[in-house]
Amino acid sequence: MSSLPDHQTNRDIPVLVRQSSLETARAFAAEAADPTKGKQICLNTLSVLSVHEYLSILGIATDVTEGDGWQPHLRLIDNPADIYLAERGLVECIPVAPGTTEISVSPDVQFRRIAYVVVELQEPFQEAQLKGFGKASEITHDRLSIDQLHPISDLPQHLAKFHASHLGQWFQGHIESIWQPPEQIIATRYPAFRFRAQSGPILRKARPITLKSDVGLPLQLGLIIAAKSGDESIFVSAQLHPGIKSNAESNIGCTLPAGVVLELRSDEEKMIQAVSARPTPADTFIQLKPFECFPNEQYQICVILGHQWTTEILSA
Repeated sequence: MSSLPDHQTNRDIPVLVRQSSLETARAFAAEAADPTKGKQICLNTLSVLSVHEYLSILGIATDVTEGDGWQPHLRLIDNPADIYLAERGLVECIPVAPGTTEISVSPDVQFRRIAYVVVELQEPFQEAQLKGFGKASEITHDRLSIDQLHPISDLPQHLAKFHASHLGQWFQGHIESIWQPPEQIIATRYPAFRFRAQSGPILRKARPITLKSDVGLPLQLGLIIAAKSGDESIFVSAQLHPGIKSNAESNIGCTLPAGVVLELRSDEEKMIQAVSARPTPADTFIQLKPFECFPNEQYQICVILGHQWTTEILSA
């Protein structure tokens, strides 16, 4: 990765465009009969590979082949420029020309994206400029403004707030390492989860969440997901508990910080239900009402405390 030229702002990060990336982009573009469509495919591919290059340097795992842009029929019909981050989700990579001030964002990509990275490209495509990133909530009227983008240097911190789990794989024995038995994560005893049609096994797993307390000290929480497999869906319930502490005596009488919120959102980020911890009497845990997750559906479980948040993305 090259150094910043003098004329650039501190927001932009330049990434070298490899010859292999250019060859791939041109090969994909050659599949299109329409030259205009071919040029768009070329730019989309270069933007994805540029973001892949940047994240790889940072040690963030990506898989470009999982994106729609690597599926021949999809890139010829639609306008995909997404990249998959293992156990995180999808990032959209939007190519722009120099001097662009506003970006059109297709409604097709305004959901199931955890970030929108803007990539400035110009022939002869020797270098790409990563201009910054936006969030789905910041897209208004299908537009994203360049001057409102977050610095690209903040992208790793933003991505770290997301984790994605495929619950259907849990019942096949493939559970991400971040999920542990609840007793290893939470400080309080968790109550039983009750689902309708209480037949079949219920899997209970917890993962740690670290936020900051009102005095800036680390605050450990534990998110428990209980999943029960149905005929064509998975029933899900979620609880939030105080996290376990190294000092066993400190775990006695633990309560949640007042005001911490547990939310359930759709894949379009619409809030479905929410519950918050009370100040008095202090809650030892809070929980969402059970919900049903069908194949091809996706839900977000968000833990929010003030301006801090983390999101678990669940799919069947």
